[in-house]
Amino acid sequence: MSQLERLVERLETGGADLNESLDIYEKAVILRNHCKAVLDDGQRRIKKIIESSGGITESDFQ
Repeated sequence: MSQLERLVERLETGGADLNESLDIYEKAVILRNHCKAVLDDGQRRIKKIIESSGGITESDFQ
């Protein structure tokens, strides 16, 4: 996550040329997708635990 934040900060400062900005953006998208996959997996695991425990109602993550 901190690596993604550093990449975003680098883009926001505007100190990179176009090619470097595109490289940074590409890396940021890859990291964002990885973070989303980890979070989605966590949500699936939590849902499975809740469903298998019985009697507990599911609520949306906010």
